Amino acid sequence: MTDEEKDDEHADQEKDVEELDERMKTLLNKLGNAREAFDYEKVQRVLDNIDKHKAEQEKVLQTKLAASKRKLAKAEKAKDEEKIEKYKGKIKKFEAKIDEHHVGAGNWQDVDTSKPGAVRFARLPKDTFRFVESTAYNATFDPTHAYIPVQHDDLDTHIYKIDISPGEGDVEPEYVAHVLSKSGEDDLTPFGSALSPEGVLWICMFNVNMVLGYDLVKGEVVGEVKCPAPNDVCLNSDGTKMWAGCGSRMGKVVFGGGAGTIHEASTTAPFGATQVLDRGQGTMAGIAEKDGQIYCAHLQRMSCYNVGEDTGWRFWKGDDPDDGKYYLCDNLAWWTPTTLLTPCYRELDGKVGKIMDEHADLGAAAWASGAAITFMKTLVTEGFTGIKNAHENGMNPECDLSLSKGDSFPHVHLSAWDLETRKTTNWRIDCDAYEDFDGHVTHAEPANGHILLVNFMYHKIMIVRQDAFPNAPKVPE
Repeated sequence: MTDEEKDDEHADQEKDVEELDERMKTLLNKLGNAREAFDYEKVQRVLDNIDKHKAEQEKVLQTKLAASKRKLAKAEKAKDEEKIEKYKGKIKKFEAKIDEHHVGAGNWQDVDTSKPGAVRFARLPKDTFRFVESTAYNATFDPTHAYIPVQHDDLDTHIYKIDISPGEGDVEPEYVAHVLSKSGEDDLTPFGSALSPEGVLWICMFNVNMVLGYDLVKGEVVGEVKCPAPNDVCLNSDGTKMWAGCGSRMGKVVFGGGAGTIHEASTTAPFGATQVLDRGQGTMAGIAEKDGQIYCAHLQRMSCYNVGEDTGWRFWKGDDPDDGKYYLCDNLAWWTPTTLLTPCYRELDGKVGKIMDEHADLGAAAWASGAAITFMKTLVTEGFTGIKNAHENGMNPECDLSLSKGDSFPHVHLSAWDLETRKTTNWRIDCDAYEDFDGHVTHAEPANGHILLVNFMYHKIMIVRQDAFPNAPKVPE
């Protein structure tokens, strides 16, 4: 190919990118018009087209990037300094555009854990530990402590708190309370949690299909909200209203996976829940609310829903273009008023992740398989009495914990999404130096200048200073 032909090819590629950019502008304009008209079916169609268009853009840019890297290698071999600089500039440009177009997992930045006090741990009692899934913080109620619902090995739930004041040494958790339901039920599996400004800790009790409110000031249960398989819960700013990301049900049988539901409730008596979303875009792993919109983590994707509307739009994808894997997002928390934070608690093969992302009902099938295995294991080890006790109301959605502990995920991965710029910033924490801690983090909670990381497989809470995160969002004073 002559130099003239190469220049023509390059001009064509530049034109391709310009045309793609113009197409994106048109789609975004259509999206804005559809939202203004409250035409949410059209919103979803446009968003689907944006997804396809972004994939097309990324493919063109990846092709251009690969070509520029090949040309750079040739220029370096020929020691052509002019072309070396030229193609280095092009590579930088295309890499920046790829980063801009992919909103989701990938482009991981390493967290600097080398400085004194950058990483500390709080160790829950190991000899009684079974399971922990979340932590909750509210600066209005208690600016220096976070609260952690923990399941002991006797299946009872207990609350601990940890001091998150600045420091360098590890933190000793302080025991707070033993939690039972109002009926006296003690076998409770705590999932997501949220803390109100008045000090009521709302805990998703997944196995008994309930969000339970424990008043940390009064030392008693003050509310119970019935909903199927609640996985995560969020509150509005004054703590008067809650939204729970839940499973679905077929009669009395509760599905913990698949196309989930959202239930809304008041945090005062009579605590009745109203289903405001009938069919989500996937399993309800995490939930957060802002200005009447509900943001949900569906493992392979995150989507946003208007309260009361079944149509949602995806704003985050778990696929990493660099390694081809899908990273699964979990509980959601607000790092700043406009920045959502989620951990990625495990990874999937890219093909499997894509299939699971595009077909939400496969999540229900996977859950049903886990439930069947759990049923048989309980039957063998505890007999019919154990089955009866676990399914008194025919509604226990829980799967055996051992089914979740079989994979390897050695390092922590976190993703933050900015509502204003609609871009993500992602981080990785190398855990090779830490004993009894890896990447299976289900909750990341910003609290008093730190990010608290909860690993469901281990009895330790990782406490990371926020200033250790490169390009971290700025927290308002």
